Amino acid sequence: MRLIFFALLFYTIPLPCISSNDSLALYRGWKPQTQSSLIICNANYRIKANQSPLSSGHGPALELGLNLGYFFSHKWLAGVYAGWGWRDLLWNTSYSKTYLNDFNAAFSGPSLTGNDSIVVNKMSSLMKGSYYYHDIENYAGIIFRLPYRWMPTVKIYTGRLSSEYKTGGTDRVDLKPYVASDKKYDNDYFSIDRNLKWGTEVTLYDGYTIIATAFDGTAVSKKKNLRHRSNLACFSFYFEQIDSYHSVFNYDNGAQQVSVPFDRVLTPSFLQKYKTEYNAGFRISFGLF
Repeated sequence: MRLIFFALLFYTIPLPCISSNDSLALYRGWKPQTQSSLIICNANYRIKANQSPLSSGHGPALELGLNLGYFFSHKWLAGVYAGWGWRDLLWNTSYSKTYLNDFNAAFSGPSLTGNDSIVVNKMSSLMKGSYYYHDIENYAGIIFRLPYRWMPTVKIYTGRLSSEYKTGGTDRVDLKPYVASDKKYDNDYFSIDRNLKWGTEVTLYDGYTIIATAFDGTAVSKKKNLRHRSNLACFSFYFEQIDSYHSVFNYDNGAQQVSVPFDRVLTPSFLQKYKTEYNAGFRISFGLF
């Protein structure tokens, strides 16, 4: 949190030198930024660099948002956005052997009754077996960048992660009371959901292009140029802190839903050991900021 505070302080210090129009005052000799976009839109690919209990982290994402700073100056970037990430879309997610061994030792599913017991015991068997998951992340936050060239773009966000597994055929479970027509999905969906407490992303490289627009039909060399920042091949670093202590087992078959918190079936020592998960890595993005 201290790092976030100092980052915000660093970005806020120059603001008194910034004009409310597009003719920005220079700050310490910095050159003004080229034009930003009103719409925030980008596709990115995440590459996880660290190790964690869940071998998830590689996959595409889409982000959409609105640059509110655009209404004050076309060179500002200060807005809100939301993202949808599909980690391991092209391959599978699995848990580490150490995590599974600790999970098995801490698991006390037989203490449950009814549908809770059916779902949790099935989920436990899926985790212990050779089953794999796909991780999905939904998040939202703020994005900002000072209106000076070469300044990095910074994002701060929060959200929720879900490690999902889809079963079908004989792998489906029968909850009580059972009515075959109740199953509106062709599959049962199991998931382990956890909160993304906070994350931050800082660009390490921002490529941009200059788009020339002719207003008077003269030769190319005499055209008036509209300089517009287009973040092509943007390369950034991200870091996330995830609350695994309050994880929840979830089940959905289209008509019936079951949710069981981790602390009902796992020992306090296990929850304490794996209470926080950290993700760090890189993103390659293509789009407009």
